[in-house]
Amino acid sequence: MGSELPSTGSPRQPARPWQFSLRQLLAATAVLAAFCSAVVYGGAPGALLFIVVFGIAITTVGIRRDRFGWRITGILLTLFCMLGLCSGGGTVYWDGRKTVPLEFRMVDSETDLPIAGARVRVRDVSSGPTPPSIPPAVPPPAGERDVEGTTDSDGNVLLACEFPASGTDTWFRHTANVHFLRFQYWLQASAPGHKTVLVQLCELTGKSRPLKDPVPPRMRIEMKPTGEEGP
Repeated sequence: MGSELPSTGSPRQPARPWQFSLRQLLAATAVLAAFCSAVVYGGAPGALLFIVVFGIAITTVGIRRDRFGWRITGILLTLFCMLGLCSGGGTVYWDGRKTVPLEFRMVDSETDLPIAGARVRVRDVSSGPTPPSIPPAVPPPAGERDVEGTTDSDGNVLLACEFPASGTDTWFRHTANVHFLRFQYWLQASAPGHKTVLVQLCELTGKSRPLKDPVPPRMRIEMKPTGEEGP
């Protein structure tokens, strides 16, 4: 019987589970750092977008190396995170304030002539010392915030007023509006020989306008002479 040939070289050591090379450790650290940066600077949308990119990368590597498990994992990560982005999973809600210039033109209801020297104010009745009545009291109570101006010879006045604004931001949809809140903002105008006008501002401006175009067209206000019949 022939003798067995001697083995050459050292026997191969079995692979240890969870044993990483230095290259793998550096790669994992880089991925984790990139994910943390996406969360810090992009919030939830940034995190979802990062996972989408990461899923696409895993899918590509799985296809090239013929790794079925990698392909499935990458595809599932990509699909779930894309679904989260499309369904508003990365929605950010915000609110603030916006200064909007409002232009008014005061005219006599009988002659249609401009009224010079009319005193016009935009009132924030929620800022008063007591809960406002509907309609609010005239004259305004002490401590109530307002923006006031006087019409020129053409009956025009421009008032720069601050209003609340809010919106939502997603990767696919952005909304932003300025709100002229009902019952909170009122226009009051008075002039010698004419009845005082008191009307909710939203009846002139609309309840809200886009933040990109917050300025409404010039608003025409008719003032009745004190001798004219009517409410």
